[in-house]
Amino acid sequence: MTTTFPPLDETFPLLVPSLRGLVEVLTQCKQTRTPFDCTQKELQEVDLALGALYEGFKNSIPGQDFSLDDEEIVADALEAFEGLRGMMASLHVSVSENDVEAVVRDVTAMVGQVRVLETCQARLRESESTRPVLSTVPAVNSILRAGRAVLEGRRNWHLLVACLESLQPAWNALASAGEVPPEVEAHGNALEELVRVVNAEELEALEAALEAVRVTGEALVDLKARLDQPPGPEPPSVAFLCPRCGAQVGEWDRSCPSCSARMPERVPEAPVGMPLGLTENLPDYLQKLFNEAEKLRSGNGDWDAFQATVAELRRRSEQSLEVLGRVPSPAPNTPADELEAWHASQESVENGLEKFFEGLGHLESLTPDLDEQVLDRALEALVTAVRETRQVAVFLQRLVEGRLAARAAED
Repeated sequence: MTTTFPPLDETFPLLVPSLRGLVEVLTQCKQTRTPFDCTQKELQEVDLALGALYEGFKNSIPGQDFSLDDEEIVADALEAFEGLRGMMASLHVSVSENDVEAVVRDVTAMVGQVRVLETCQARLRESESTRPVLSTVPAVNSILRAGRAVLEGRRNWHLLVACLESLQPAWNALASAGEVPPEVEAHGNALEELVRVVNAEELEALEAALEAVRVTGEALVDLKARLDQPPGPEPPSVAFLCPRCGAQVGEWDRSCPSCSARMPERVPEAPVGMPLGLTENLPDYLQKLFNEAEKLRSGNGDWDAFQATVAELRRRSEQSLEVLGRVPSPAPNTPADELEAWHASQESVENGLEKFFEGLGHLESLTPDLDEQVLDRALEALVTAVRETRQVAVFLQRLVEGRLAARAAED
């Protein structure tokens, strides 16, 4: 049996970048006779990337009007994902036992399966390029394609049902934002009518319902273009309490004027419908990533610049993961309110990091052809991650306010 890892040359698959990092570290361990179990961080990164890649692929399937050839490709990809799951479990065991031959065997098999996934992805992209574009809006395009398949008698209503169900979570998130612009409300009404037509299987009303979804969906794109204009002046600063000393600071001050403590990120009140990247006061490195993503989406981007921002996100996420692992547990005599804030903050950070790595997995699965649906899922996951980690500031704010109130009562 061979004891040589797959070469890290131009033949190495690009679909899972963290797999290359794992093979690099394993190769170094083998050369220096270092135990393989020092690669737990790299193993976790590959696990997360493969999980995100699988979720992204699985979520892209419902409602697709696949040909018989396409369905075979999808089946091959799902089989490859299933194989990777077993190989990953075997690799964990091989690494823990420091079995060189078994580790090389498992890694070689994984690289082969990732190549299968790359081939499947390329074949599906090629097939996608031959299909008609019925709308410039990807989600609407999927609905129209499924609807056309039903109208032409090639598919039954279940295809359109699956397509609508796959879009439901994103629509629920948009519709739950409170008061919405008329364009969003109109699109919602069109979708509701389409759902009614589908549930009743009214074939004669389907074409008109699909057209209404197309018109209102594309109106949302026009709305986004208007909202993409540079934002107006920032709102006036409001009072915020320093988590360390309780002094008042400006809403967006980076440090406390009293004790110089660094202020946590805070969430602004954003206009409903504002595109991601303009509503969240993102950290600089994330805002740069969002800007590069929008450039790619508009056709004016640079793929290398986009990849550089993804690499920076990977580096910062890994640093945060290391910091989280070094956070000490609270002392046994910690006051109840501090203990509650500590646990809540720890949970928010862990949830946020999970979302960061989910978004990273989606981003690292992208190719220069740019699957916009995968890109959207990645950016949404990153915004969720920012919101989760910012909850730490909320818990600290409550703690400080409680302490100040108690101090005032004592005085």
